Amino acid sequence: MTYQINFTRYANHFALPRDIVDESLCDMDPLYLKVILLIFKQPEKECSVHLLSHLLSAPEKKIEEAISYWIDRGLLLTQETPKKSDVVVLSQKTVSHPAPSFSATPEAKYLLQCIEGLLGRPVTSTESKTVIQILEYLKMPADVVLMAVDYCVSIGKMNARYLEKTCAAWADNGILTHDLAEQYLTFLKQSKSNEAVIRRITGIENRNFTESEKKFIHRWFDEYQFSEEMITLAYERMIRFIGKISFPYLNSILTSWFEKGYRHVEDVKEEKREKAVSSSEKPTYDLDELERFWEHAPDIK
Repeated sequence: MTYQINFTRYANHFALPRDIVDESLCDMDPLYLKVILLIFKQPEKECSVHLLSHLLSAPEKKIEEAISYWIDRGLLLTQETPKKSDVVVLSQKTVSHPAPSFSATPEAKYLLQCIEGLLGRPVTSTESKTVIQILEYLKMPADVVLMAVDYCVSIGKMNARYLEKTCAAWADNGILTHDLAEQYLTFLKQSKSNEAVIRRITGIENRNFTESEKKFIHRWFDEYQFSEEMITLAYERMIRFIGKISFPYLNSILTSWFEKGYRHVEDVKEEKREKAVSSSEKPTYDLDELERFWEHAPDIK
């Protein structure tokens, strides 16, 4: 088979140092090559380890190894004293004609102004770079980025690292429109409210709920549509029977009530009354045994 270069695709290209090709490509970890290609694709950008990890679906440790590999060969520069968790890939040693900063675009400028309004202070250079990376690499609309910033502020975790992780997670789950972001934030708010109710009922305050416990809570409120009073009643029954908190046991009680069609506290109390009546109507003696006794007993004159 013969081939030739399709020069019509040269309208969109970028240059690579010859040293990359001169390396032993057969022995090189394929991830190393992917990392350097992604970095050189847009040399004016700064790609954090976390972002490269997300884009290449690779562990951050492997990304750091790839960066160290190319630093050792002189193709990348690093800051003088980078922190391990904040390793930043800088551009090549020389760039003849650097492209204009993406932050100069009207969209990015307006977004950064809005973020400053939310924060009540100027954005830092790290935050600015992170926002630009999110717009450029995750292709997330500016209004969705702003909603993510607002969410991070609301939970007291507004920093560049957490914002980047949040936006990457949203992108992974396809949350890339205003409506989807709004629905997701409403879900998160309701989930927090439901968890607060369970904390109030159970007295659990000193730890976070596990993922399995969160699933139980979601089921009780969103699937079963139970009120706080119903869950409280189930909790009291659980403590009375086993004397401790057990989410699976509590779930078994609530699932049983749901399957029986109980939706209100009165439904459960009615069941209790019916059982009490049934128990009181049951004779304390065996009628069959009594009948046999009279059948064989001597006649009473």
